[in-house]
Amino acid sequence: MPKFIGSVSCLMHFLFVVQLVSMGAIEMSGPFWPVHLKSLSLTSELRFSGTAVYVLPMVGIMLTSTFWGEMGDRMGNKMMMLRALLGLSLTQFVLAWTDNIMVILILRFIQGACAGYIAPAQAYGVSMIPSDKRPRLFAYLQISTNVGSFLGTLVGGIILDYLSFFWINMIAAILCLLSAVSILIFLPQSHGVLSCLKEKPCLDKSIPQFLTNILVLIFLDY
Repeated sequence: MPKFIGSVSCLMHFLFVVQLVSMGAIEMSGPFWPVHLKSLSLTSELRFSGTAVYVLPMVGIMLTSTFWGEMGDRMGNKMMMLRALLGLSLTQFVLAWTDNIMVILILRFIQGACAGYIAPAQAYGVSMIPSDKRPRLFAYLQISTNVGSFLGTLVGGIILDYLSFFWINMIAAILCLLSAVSILIFLPQSHGVLSCLKEKPCLDKSIPQFLTNILVLIFLDY
């Protein structure tokens, strides 16, 4: 098994990186949907689709959050993390290939229905680390969400300038898939046994301590 499984510090760093990458991947396309839809529809259609493309994912989340919470209790938080990332990867991949507005809207709804990575990631971390380390975990994950969203938007804009909207979705799909594979390989199944992790130095520090401190100061209150 990977060495960091026995380290609280390295587990937190790993969760930080995966959440940063996955949140960045999802936010890569977020601000640019109106631009893409404008190239596919008439102005009258854009008034509806430009709003629905943001509303439908939220509707999907609202309708399925309770169900996924119950499934998480039965199957474990690791499985819910994988489900969310694989669902996001699949929908981003299909979105990259379709130019039909109604298909795009349906996929955005499905994307919202499959979403929900942050909550199981937090629950997984809480079940795997001692109680005195949990505030630090929540700070790390909050930072990773904010930084990932910011960097994802920035990278998405760069990709759109030099390539096309197709590549925004395709790269996002690949990043989500890689995140899911890394979780599948490196994270143990959570059984709520806090003693399985020891507080020892991380042999493979994903985030230098000084960088973490800077990010805390900048983004914790974002």
